[in-house]
Amino acid sequence: MGKRVSFFLVNFTSFYLSCSSNSSSSSSSSSSSSKVVVVVVVVVVVVVVVVVVVVVVVVVVVVVVVKVVVVVVVVLLGSSSSSSRSSG
Repeated sequence: MGKRVSFFLVNFTSFYLSCSSNSSSSSSSSSSSSKVVVVVVVVVVVVVVVVVVVVVVVVVVVVVVVKVVVVVVVVLLGSSSSSSRSSG
């Protein structure tokens, strides 16, 4: 998923830069440079948001897996101890 997002961002950035370079012939260079800065800031913000979302999802999955493993271990230990008590 991250590769797809970064690929899309690279394509979008290159497309926007080509469009802004085509329009820069009729506009001043300062406005095109400000557009480039805005695009870079937007790309950085989107990448940071995607990374944060991925990290949060990974943490949630790890917590859920740990809880499931703990519950399974407790159930297995409880069933084995109760069966040993009943047989003894």
